[in-house]
Amino acid sequence: MLTNICSVENKKDENQLKEILTSFNKVTEIILLPKFRDITNMLSNGELFLIDGESLILNVMANKNYDPNNGGQLLHFIYLCELHEFDSVCDGHFKQLLEKHKYGFILMDYHMADMFSEDNLLEKLVFHVHVFYILVILSLGITDMNNVELNVSTLFAFYTEPDVKSLKLQKLLEKFTSNIKDYKDKTAPEPREEWVKLYLLYSAIIEVLPIKFRGCKVTENPKKEIVNFVTNIHYHLNCVLHSLSNQNVKFEAVADLWHGNFFVLLVEHLNRLEDFVILGEETRTIYEQLLQEVAQFSEQSLKNLPQVKKLLKLEKRKNEQTKSLKKKEVSHFWPAQLVPTSCILTSEFCKDIIPKELKKDDDKKLQCFITKNSNFDERRHWHSSKPITDHYDRVSGNSFSNDKFSKNRIDQIFSKFMAIYGSSIEGRSTSTKTIVSMKTEKNNKDEKKLKKKESKPRDSVKKMLQEIQHKAVLKDDAADMEKLNEFDMQYQKYKQTRNYESALNEVNLLVNNMKMEKNIIPALLKKTIVLWDLWCKECNQIVRRNDRNLSYAKQLFLTLRDILKRNYLSELSEKQLKLLGKYLYQMGLGKIAEMHNLPKPKHVDERFSIGKFWVEFQLVELGPELERITSTEPDQRVENFIPDNWQRELFDCIDNKQSVLVVAPTSSGKTYASYYCMEKVLKEDDDGIVVYVAPTKALVNQVAATIYARFKNKQMPPGKSVYGVFTRDYRTNASNCQILVTVPQCLELLLLSPRRYDWVKNFRYIIFDEIHCLAGQAGGFSWESGLLLIRCPFLALSATIEQPEHLQNWLQSMQNFKKEQDELAGHAKHHKMYDVKLVVYKDRYADLKKYVYNDGEFTHVQPYAYLDEEYINKRGGIPSAITLSPEEVFQLYSTMKSVFADDPQLEQLEPETFFSSCCSKGFITRNAVREYETELKNILKDWASEHPQYFRCVARQLNEVSSPVENGNGKAYIACNFIKFIRKLQNENMLPAIIFSYDRNFVNNLFRKATEHYEYSVEDYKKKHSDKVAITSSSSKTEKEPKKFSVANDFRVSRGVKGKNKFEKL
Repeated sequence: MLTNICSVENKKDENQLKEILTSFNKVTEIILLPKFRDITNMLSNGELFLIDGESLILNVMANKNYDPNNGGQLLHFIYLCELHEFDSVCDGHFKQLLEKHKYGFILMDYHMADMFSEDNLLEKLVFHVHVFYILVILSLGITDMNNVELNVSTLFAFYTEPDVKSLKLQKLLEKFTSNIKDYKDKTAPEPREEWVKLYLLYSAIIEVLPIKFRGCKVTENPKKEIVNFVTNIHYHLNCVLHSLSNQNVKFEAVADLWHGNFFVLLVEHLNRLEDFVILGEETRTIYEQLLQEVAQFSEQSLKNLPQVKKLLKLEKRKNEQTKSLKKKEVSHFWPAQLVPTSCILTSEFCKDIIPKELKKDDDKKLQCFITKNSNFDERRHWHSSKPITDHYDRVSGNSFSNDKFSKNRIDQIFSKFMAIYGSSIEGRSTSTKTIVSMKTEKNNKDEKKLKKKESKPRDSVKKMLQEIQHKAVLKDDAADMEKLNEFDMQYQKYKQTRNYESALNEVNLLVNNMKMEKNIIPALLKKTIVLWDLWCKECNQIVRRNDRNLSYAKQLFLTLRDILKRNYLSELSEKQLKLLGKYLYQMGLGKIAEMHNLPKPKHVDERFSIGKFWVEFQLVELGPELERITSTEPDQRVENFIPDNWQRELFDCIDNKQSVLVVAPTSSGKTYASYYCMEKVLKEDDDGIVVYVAPTKALVNQVAATIYARFKNKQMPPGKSVYGVFTRDYRTNASNCQILVTVPQCLELLLLSPRRYDWVKNFRYIIFDEIHCLAGQAGGFSWESGLLLIRCPFLALSATIEQPEHLQNWLQSMQNFKKEQDELAGHAKHHKMYDVKLVVYKDRYADLKKYVYNDGEFTHVQPYAYLDEEYINKRGGIPSAITLSPEEVFQLYSTMKSVFADDPQLEQLEPETFFSSCCSKGFITRNAVREYETELKNILKDWASEHPQYFRCVARQLNEVSSPVENGNGKAYIACNFIKFIRKLQNENMLPAIIFSYDRNFVNNLFRKATEHYEYSVEDYKKKHSDKVAITSSSSKTEKEPKKFSVANDFRVSRGVKGKNKFEKL
């Protein structure tokens, strides 16, 4: 086959052309084997890719929704899509472009190979050559523009990888592409004189006739001769345009060269005429000039068309035809127009097809469609007399049983399950609030005023309350002192047995049980004594500093920080201050002791030093425990919680009933704001409704359980519930709740249902969680519909929006449209309800550290190790989404210092100097670490443009993953090493963990495998344990049969109850 295509310039026979094409098809089946894979990485971060223009045009034209008969902008389409910069992929300028820019792939239509007919063998051959040229010569992958799927945030498509292995194939393809142009000219069909005259006449008419008069419908079943000529003219026009692409030719009128529908109509009209056409003066002049130009380069004279008196007749027939069309349009009233009404909605959106006036004849026709003075309310189907229902009615409710007793019992079990489920998510310390609505509270106050008797004078009441408070303070102080004395006695016993671990547990309980603020300092001082003994024990047992466990040293430092940060430092005695200074100097943190003016001991033992200076110790070892600068003033709107400034701003917006777009990292407190919104609505009255929109049904169940655990104590009127759930599968208390948890598709159904209109009017707030799903292909339309249809404020929560300002502008424009419509309807609301505020918080509460698991070990992944200097220069810096933990920040500085220590900017960022200036007390904050990271980013960005060799060296040293994971991306590898992986997580204290996968069956198989493994492990343990008990027990004569193992006992937390787990029956 390769030998045949090299001699393509000698192939003139059609059979030989078919032979070459057959050979190409065989090779295509071998090379062009696309795989359906994830191409998200190829498009991430704004990477460039190419689109084949011919594939794009054919793909659009082949769309079933494309209809040229409906007045489509065909000329505009040609102007947009046919302005090619390159002749083909074989063009030398195209190669230069590929060398200049790094393109991910080229987007093509794989179906193009099947679109060529048997008469276009050469074009089909050229297409195959271009595909081979892209894959082999240009080393560029090809992606099919058909069957592209977007799953939430992952893009899948058919992709063919480039093939650069065959050097012989590369040389043959280059030779073939150089000869293909000559072969095109040899296969061009010879023109015929009569068709040339028709085309010249068409060109002359096009030159004179304006665009608006060229509109015509596509001719059905044109003659075969016309189709063949149109096909040939398309081919020759393409050849001419490609030959002129590299010349200085003006292409302003290229789109006016050809109008196929008009040409076919002209040819058929001329064929129907009995005589010849008489041309106008201007048209005849242009036509004769074209004849002379053709005669000059063809050296053949062409006779002019005879001029006869049919031009007027042609115009007359045209006028008669347009009149008949107008009559037909008038006669067909339906459905070209709508009936004029006084409805604002139809007047706004259908004004183009609503007539301003109706004629008398039309008025008579409409009488049969109008029923006068009759109220119409259709409640049942006309054919079956069954009640008409909507999607809400067709979803099964929560009626598990018809028996009243069984139903109540099931409801009790379900409520208990929801309470346990919600507590397990929120934690056992979650307090369930007793909420009373303002209306109920007001009624109770009025009743109390009626029954109120004369009370004691105010002064005596105040004095009595002060005495009670004073006695309570004295009682709490005495209780604290008693606990402190008891611990001193208990600690002496622990010290004698050197059981410092038990002493640490006792002192932690002591600190937590202190009731008076002033007594916390003595308790913390006792904790430092215990931790120092534990640290000394660790240092005496392990001599090498690098092998020591720093957990006790970290706890001691955090306790010292807690003491020094409090306002009671001036009340400490000199002995206590010396003790604090001793700990810091002995640990090698004397710099912090100097900042707090603590006395230095006479002797410092280097054995107890942690081996790191104070900045390195805090950045590397205390990353998650570093302090954040937050507000110190409590907020009366929330209890047991001091909100940050951004959360206060969010609460203010909720109080003002404004819509808010909240962009904050995970676990930063976004969901807490939604709970505040729910609580506010619950306190207002018993009728207002909050709708929580979650993206998935799994999250619906989780949120519903959390809401029940938090607000279950609100006293609701009979027949109403605090929370409800509505999904496509089931619904629970959906129509009689105050907090509805649902998915966007179901919210859209409720908003569009006329039967739910009265209930929807009670919506007070809509909370859209994970609002970035709005951009997803699957379900994105439902999110948008919900935002557009609601008539109340909303909260839009997300953690992954790159440019939140753009989304805020879109949401604000949506609210402005609602405001205009409400003003037109005469029921506009308060202006603040139409505002959309943006609240952004970027600091993460928990750092994200990446690891790769391979061969039973975790390898740390530094994000900056995979940066590319070309990408940074193109984007103008390192993306803000890439953040580092404090440990990684220190690692980055150390690496940059080792690569280019003489950089003057880097010298100014010496850690001790930098953090001493911004952290005067020696305790580093997360805010200071973020500032330090920003400065390092700027220097690294400058290195990428000015010193790329240093930048590459830094990235290379940060890359700790020396070799790729062997079969790490295969499911078989994951399944085989899953149990080892869990054990490694447990040994590294990294449990609990969540495993994500798009393959649900794969996750289920992993769960079954883990369950079976631990079931067998527990059974073996029980057997061994029962054998030991039987041997040591002398009272039991017969060995009892071991109880059967229950799966529920494996994964339930023990509650201290003997026998079976009390939640096992659930």
